[in-house]
Amino acid sequence: MESSHTEAAGLPEHLGTTTNDALFTPAESGDYSFVLMNDARESQGAQQATFMIIENLDADEWHTITIDGKDNDNQAGFRTTWAYEFVTNESLVELYVKVPKTLDMYEARLYLMNNAKSLSINSYPLPVELGLYGNLTGVVGGYNFETEAYRGVAYASCEYPGESMFLNYSSKNAGANLYHLVLIGEVGSGDIEFMLKSQFGKTSLTPLNIPLKAYPSIPALVSYISNNASLENAKLSYSINNWNTASVLNMAINNRTCNATLPGQTAGSIVQYQVDATDVLENNFTATGNYTVKEQPLLNIMAVNANVTLGQNVTVTGILTPNYNSSVVKVQFFKANSTQTLDAQVYSNGTFSASFKPEISGAWGISAYSPETKTTWRCDSDQLIVTVDEPPFYVKYLLYIIIGLVVASAASGAVWFLRFRGK
Repeated sequence: MESSHTEAAGLPEHLGTTTNDALFTPAESGDYSFVLMNDARESQGAQQATFMIIENLDADEWHTITIDGKDNDNQAGFRTTWAYEFVTNESLVELYVKVPKTLDMYEARLYLMNNAKSLSINSYPLPVELGLYGNLTGVVGGYNFETEAYRGVAYASCEYPGESMFLNYSSKNAGANLYHLVLIGEVGSGDIEFMLKSQFGKTSLTPLNIPLKAYPSIPALVSYISNNASLENAKLSYSINNWNTASVLNMAINNRTCNATLPGQTAGSIVQYQVDATDVLENNFTATGNYTVKEQPLLNIMAVNANVTLGQNVTVTGILTPNYNSSVVKVQFFKANSTQTLDAQVYSNGTFSASFKPEISGAWGISAYSPETKTTWRCDSDQLIVTVDEPPFYVKYLLYIIIGLVVASAASGAVWFLRFRGK
């Protein structure tokens, strides 16, 4: 015994494994029996009902079944016609059916089986009963297997063996939508894959690796990851002339990630790229980006003298490799809150020099950088320290000493003059 249900007081029986389950879920493989027992003592108010068993499948997942076509007398076999149930709260659904080349499908039919007035058990919608017998109430119901009967709210067919099928439908129901899907084979036999898709617009590609700084002739890796299901295919288109022309690369796929390596380009190139991918749930992704290819110069500087005396120039020399006509080097001299920046002329051989006369003694830092250009990245030198010493006492106060000597000499002369006059 798996479960037993004896609801009363006019309420419908529960159909799940327990009273809290909306559906019966088999615990193991094998044969199951469902028994409906009439209680003659308490069935005076009983009404006729329909008991139906149908497999419930999850939307947004691929499912596989084997389908056989009809025989020569156009009679369906045991595996010719299949039916499944789906429930979704989304209004839009799409059906995808992949058909092997060994099979020609007759039809795929989608029936909407509930509306706002339909009953539910455990918040799970039940189909309109008469709709299970092919009857229609507006667009609701009509479920059947007959070749020429009502085909549902949406249907599709194969024109030739192996042709995939697709259909879509938007329900006006507020809340849950209950669908019955009917699949009918025509000629041949094979395994088909099908999915009822209900989730849209919640997918994205996130970059895992994108070029931040690219260098001439060095390939650049681009990789992205999906936030949803495994990717099925991905292509990367790129252009170096603003999409006047483009090249396409097949990206390598590993589960939810995809990557491709773009060939190296020349300095100054602007590479624009676009990733177009599809996952196993038929979601489409697009991601775009761009990067610039530039040289990375090297910048070295050195001080002519590591120690200078206050009042003398601090001079640095350096070399920028490689350098172009547009290359510029800015040299900075700094101490505490004081900074002086000088533009140094770069000669054709890459050399340059700059001089600065500090007004404060002590340790001065010196660094240089070459700004980013259309063909080169910014580069910075190492920092140097130059010590600016106070001059010797006699040098520092030479002016005062001279003035003192002049004053002393003048005073001495005046004294001598007065003595001489007094005689």
